[in-house]
Amino acid sequence: VQPHKEAHTLRRFDGPNTMDPAIWESLLCAIGGGFFMGLYPLFIKTQPVLDAKVHPVVFQLYKSTLVFLTGWLLLIPRLARTLPPGEPVFAFSWWGVCSAAFWVPSGLLTIASVPLIGMAMQVAVSCAANAILTFLVFWLVFKSKMKEYPLDGGGHYFRAPIYLAATVLGMFCLIFAPKIALKLGMEAKDGKPTARKGVSEKEKLLPINSLDDEEDQKSKSASEYSLFVLGMVLSVFCGVFAASQYAVLTVAKTAQENANHCSFKNASNPCSPTITESYDNFGSWLVSFGIGALGVTLTLLLIVSLVRAARGQAPVSLHWDVLKRSGVAAGVCWSIANFLIIAGNVIHGNAVIMAQTLSFQIITSGLFGMLWYGEGGGKGSKIVWTIAAAWTLTSMIMLGLEKSK
Repeated sequence: VQPHKEAHTLRRFDGPNTMDPAIWESLLCAIGGGFFMGLYPLFIKTQPVLDAKVHPVVFQLYKSTLVFLTGWLLLIPRLARTLPPGEPVFAFSWWGVCSAAFWVPSGLLTIASVPLIGMAMQVAVSCAANAILTFLVFWLVFKSKMKEYPLDGGGHYFRAPIYLAATVLGMFCLIFAPKIALKLGMEAKDGKPTARKGVSEKEKLLPINSLDDEEDQKSKSASEYSLFVLGMVLSVFCGVFAASQYAVLTVAKTAQENANHCSFKNASNPCSPTITESYDNFGSWLVSFGIGALGVTLTLLLIVSLVRAARGQAPVSLHWDVLKRSGVAAGVCWSIANFLIIAGNVIHGNAVIMAQTLSFQIITSGLFGMLWYGEGGGKGSKIVWTIAAAWTLTSMIMLGLEKSK
């Protein structure tokens, strides 16, 4: 019996039978989720939104409202069919509200950190923190199983961390493609410096060389360094909050299984219909998430309004004339992305789905930046970006194949 078992193990890890259909289903969800997640910032950067100087909480309100509405839309199929006795149409979960409570701060931290360190660095740091934290926590803490490979001298090793590191490296290369091209001399022929991305408004308004006094220059350099460190810290926490948003679902299910001695996956010991429905990723869970998202955002908007009133400032404008298009479009894109990411998480687990999604999110943003806004520098920068994109896509696919059955 033992030789047959060993042969089966080898075929499972190294042979053609390793291609589990779920792997490709989750990969498609990661690609779709990353695409729409990378697409929605396109509407934040439109000129009408920039000219209107929309308050970040107001833009978040439009996104949260769309998330709230799309969650309820998912319950329509349940209303249209006859449910088994005892199965509710909707079951509220405070865990969904908790997940949303991590989502809103993640967006606000992004808004706060971009002016300090620039968009390029912010995206790289937050996505890397998100990918690394998600993978390590779900692998080491929640015991998501990864494929093991034997060593000649005995023991085993994992390839998943290698592919994770390669994915993160690819992320940084995508973000810093113009600087890499300049360093390699690939932009030297045309003599035009590559445009710097993510320059803060403070740098635009107060360049260092505009200060004549040497002491003022030193003081300003120290101040900018402090702001840079602050921006880096905020970006890391942005990635932590983003990873926590999706981790809450796994934590919640584990807590319910332990508390009620039931299982969401084992049909011989199922959880009650109410508990099962409250964590339905395509039903009540997203409704609870939407309630939490809208509630947290409205609370923040109330706080902002009270602060402005105390200072004698005008009320916050909702800018319906501008955001009825851009705000709604951003909310729809994010809702679709969230739906697909959760679907991928259900199919294949959070340990790999987030790294894949983040990779394609950066690739999508880079493509729209080059094609829509004309970003990306010269020909050399685009060549570096293309190579980095191919590297990142290959790494994230290989990472997805490392999930054990």
